[in-house]
Amino acid sequence: SCATQAASEKFRKTLILLVEDLKGGASFSETLAKHPKFFSGFVVSMVRAGESAGILDDVLDRLAGIAEEELELRGRIQSALTYPCLLVLMSLGIVTFLLMAILPRFVAIFQEAGAKLPLPTLVLLGVSGFLKAFWYVPPIILAAAVFFLGRYAKTPKGRYRFHGVIFRIPILGALIHKTILARFSRILGSLLKSGVQTVTALTITQEVVGNEVVRRALEHIRQAVIGGSNLADPFRMSQVFPITLVQMISVGERTGALDEILMHVSDYYDAEVERGLRTMTSVLEPLLLLGIGLIVGFIALSVLLPIFQLVQVFRQ
Repeated sequence: SCATQAASEKFRKTLILLVEDLKGGASFSETLAKHPKFFSGFVVSMVRAGESAGILDDVLDRLAGIAEEELELRGRIQSALTYPCLLVLMSLGIVTFLLMAILPRFVAIFQEAGAKLPLPTLVLLGVSGFLKAFWYVPPIILAAAVFFLGRYAKTPKGRYRFHGVIFRIPILGALIHKTILARFSRILGSLLKSGVQTVTALTITQEVVGNEVVRRALEHIRQAVIGGSNLADPFRMSQVFPITLVQMISVGERTGALDEILMHVSDYYDAEVERGLRTMTSVLEPLLLLGIGLIVGFIALSVLLPIFQLVQVFRQ
């Protein structure tokens, strides 16, 4: 039934293979583990824990809830960024059109009339001439930068530096950090709630958390726990996790309710991300409009100044 409703052909074939493996006597977790492209280690471990404890239905409900929460969060982030991105693209298109199509025509009229071109007009005329003669250079530079930065970001060192830089971006970096903390808390809390051992839960969480800086911090924490340390101390020393989260983990360890506390922490960071998105859009949109207004105003000034000089020439 699920296979017939699958939107992707590859996923439909995967579901058919799952059914065949299940009919052959394999456990549900074993069949899922054969397809890591569609089912992460987190999902496999949750299912395995549910099978062992006899609560597979509850675990699947929990996984569905987690997937729904992450989809909603991703959708809110995409919705918040859609308008600023469209605004930037439209602005670039308008400015390019003004520089390449409109400005040169005005400049030709001014030069024929003998008006002296002011510095702003000369600057824009130089930019316009460059774009008309070498229009292919900016796209090539952009494509090359994306290609080489993408290759560098795929290396362990590059990925670590890139993810570290992301955290330092004003406003957006804090928002991404909170998003990752919400994901970390939700995944680790769900694993612990399903009966997965702490070390195993940390191993799974670090592989699916989605940030190399946090992943390496979790690896150090995992090694410390294997060496006999509690959770709170290595979390505190990592300097990646906020002190509030560390304190909540410490309370959870002492009370034996770490899984419940982590789930509450994930809800807290989800709410923080929601507020952060509203703040970012309320700040970003006026800044973008201001920047676009300044650019268009500079272009208008570059056109109007020669007109004023042309009027003076006619008066003389």
